[in-house]
Amino acid sequence: MTAYIGGALQRVPTPEKLQASTRKLSVGSTMDPAEIRKWLATAGFAATTAVELPGEFATRGGLLDIFSADQPQPIRVEWFGDEIESIRRFDVASQRSIERLDEIEIAAIGVTADDASADAINDAMDDPYEASFDKEPAVTSSVTDASELGSIGDYLPRDTIVVIVDPLDCEKSAKELLARIDSPERFCDYEDLLRSLSSCRVTTATTFATGTADDVIDLQSGTADSYATSLDETKQKIDSAAADHQILLVGDTPADSERLSELLLDTDAAKEGRLGLTVAQLSGGFRLIANKLLVLTGAELFHRSPVRRGRSRAKGKPITSSLQLESGDLVVHLSHGIGVYRGLQTIEKNDQHIEHLVIEFDGGSKIYVPSSRIGLIQRYIGGTKNRPRLAKIGGQAWAKQRKAAESAVTDMASELLEMQAQRQSRRGIVFDGDSHWQDQFDASFPYIETPDQVSAIADCKIDMELPKPMDRLICGDVGFGKTEVAMRAAFKAVLSGHQVAVLVPTTVLAEQHYHNFRERMAEFPVEIAKLSRFCTKAEQRQNIKDIRAGKVDIVVGTHRLASKDVQFSSLGLVVVDEEQKFGVAVKERLKTLHSNVDVMTLSATPIPRTLHMALVGVRDISNLETPPAERRSVETNVVRWDDKLIRTAVIRELNRGGQIFFVHNRIGDMHTIAEKLKRIVPEV
Repeated sequence: MTAYIGGALQRVPTPEKLQASTRKLSVGSTMDPAEIRKWLATAGFAATTAVELPGEFATRGGLLDIFSADQPQPIRVEWFGDEIESIRRFDVASQRSIERLDEIEIAAIGVTADDASADAINDAMDDPYEASFDKEPAVTSSVTDASELGSIGDYLPRDTIVVIVDPLDCEKSAKELLARIDSPERFCDYEDLLRSLSSCRVTTATTFATGTADDVIDLQSGTADSYATSLDETKQKIDSAAADHQILLVGDTPADSERLSELLLDTDAAKEGRLGLTVAQLSGGFRLIANKLLVLTGAELFHRSPVRRGRSRAKGKPITSSLQLESGDLVVHLSHGIGVYRGLQTIEKNDQHIEHLVIEFDGGSKIYVPSSRIGLIQRYIGGTKNRPRLAKIGGQAWAKQRKAAESAVTDMASELLEMQAQRQSRRGIVFDGDSHWQDQFDASFPYIETPDQVSAIADCKIDMELPKPMDRLICGDVGFGKTEVAMRAAFKAVLSGHQVAVLVPTTVLAEQHYHNFRERMAEFPVEIAKLSRFCTKAEQRQNIKDIRAGKVDIVVGTHRLASKDVQFSSLGLVVVDEEQKFGVAVKERLKTLHSNVDVMTLSATPIPRTLHMALVGVRDISNLETPPAERRSVETNVVRWDDKLIRTAVIRELNRGGQIFFVHNRIGDMHTIAEKLKRIVPEV
């Protein structure tokens, strides 16, 4: 077990308190469900209609759902009378059972009976499904009485070996932490922590010895050098090191270890039996000099960063917001056309006061739209810089405009389907199968692929090797690995002798992708260029010339890529990122000019047309639904300004060694906000 010093300093309930606050539930045992509900409410659990977060419970008939903080998923207990009939874990999002259990222990460390609302306890007893959600929260404090708190040392057996890494740094971090927290009673100091560990076998690990000569054990270890070059050079370095060392390769997962074995199977070290493989979570490699053992991880072989996988948590929920308008905004009434929003007005109708949206049209005419029919109003999004003319109520102009737009959309849809049919009927580019370089490029990915990434990459490679143009939508949230899927496909296209065009909506994103592609492919002879406003006119002319001559393998650019003067020597793959920010004409131009090229679309929010074409089978789709390791769902809270809340959030991030970005929407008074923050969090 590994513990950060800040976590080790936190006071925890004593073993006696924990034992007294734990209930064991087992299938077939008899237990009054009302008594369990009372115990949960007394312990500070919140009654709700459906559990979503730790510390909640819900009841429906003979079912009791409990989400305890010590469990990775909530527990569903089903009673038949007073007998427990079944115990199951279930998924918060789907509410479906995922595992059956024979017994479970539920820990309820929270408030005492005096801190819990009597009304909440009675509600949980009498009618738990309709517990008093309109009352104040039952939990007023989560701090257990100080006399019932101990430390982590209380839970360690006497023969436990405790290793303190860099004790001087630990002591310094402990003092800094205690100096900036608001509840020091919840923590012990560094000396108290050491005293609680006195019954254990304590040792320290540090680069520089701090004890006497009799106490010091020199491990005679050293860091491992980097072996991350081309695959051939990596093999040569490993064979050279194996001349006087036994080498152990460590993979993060069994699949990772197997991949390392495949890449290095033909080395002399492997043939001579001096190359071992194992699976472990190591932050980096090292060398044991006395034992002549060299341990290498993905960090040394491929610059891969190790990633810890935390236990899964419930996904965050997006905020549901109503239409947000300010007086003077242009809007579109679906029946009357473009108007100006003039605010809300309450109108009395049939002895009821109902809010109406006031929409002003040409000539000062106004229409009052009930708030219940707000769906008739949409924010106006213009395609030109000029302010549009307001519509006339009762005129025919709006009806004609709608009819013309519908006709244009129908014509565009027909053209798109016709072009898509032509693409499907034509013979596409048949890209080569995976080569040795492709295997090395795939292996150099600095993280562990998610299962969805593996599936999407495999699907794309299959599509590219078929004799028909690929048209695949890669749909996934931000940070779920869409770009890596595109990079694998782009590298495959380049190895087959074709060029790749990466179309992005903004110059900033073009710059970001340009640097990411260059960094990812730095160890391979791939020429990458960019076309955007960040390039000078001279650079653009030279890049366009090199693209036409076939000197550029991958070009990343904005809509400039779709210009008529940009001509490719052998375009094989088009990657469109964030397609919803492009016009249809821009995206389809490359397809029209190169109807046999493979096309990959990346999007977190695909436009309805693209999504519909994917769902009906006109385009293929790969969904990236699995979050990468350590990615946590965004937690969003809409609250009024609260100094205490801001300080708590900032201090929590500081204590874990993170960074804080405070975003303000007005430059004019940004200095005022900065002064407030200095007052709220002087430690920053």
